[in-house]
Amino acid sequence: MLGDEPTGQWMQNSAEDNPRFLASTIETFLGWRSEQPATSYAEAQPLTLDRGRYVFRTRCLGCHTIGKGDVVGPDLAGVTARRDSAWLARYLAEPDRVLAAGDPIAAALFAKYHQIPMPNLKLDSEDVAALLSYLEAQSS
Repeated sequence: MLGDEPTGQWMQNSAEDNPRFLASTIETFLGWRSEQPATSYAEAQPLTLDRGRYVFRTRCLGCHTIGKGDVVGPDLAGVTARRDSAWLARYLAEPDRVLAAGDPIAAALFAKYHQIPMPNLKLDSEDVAALLSYLEAQSS
């Protein structure tokens, strides 16, 4: 769904359409068509992505916020200061095993958040480290 809010014009296409068709349709709809040749992708600068931000936004954001209150799970603002870093790293990597082992913190979280377990997101050690760094930076 794509729209021009000021004019109230909206259009809907499938995300699975041919990308060139979508680009052409969007250009025409929004009046972005230009007669000048476009810049070559060869001249584009490489993307610099923050891995921790990416992991949070793609894996955690559906259940957690940072500083906006509890949702399905707890608000993660300040979590790196409240919890031991080794515990956090293990819990992020394998929350199902931590809970099954009877960990008291994991059990308390499970009870407090309507017995909805944190899913095992299959994060590798680099994802966990990046996520913890991101959470720490966002909390400060």
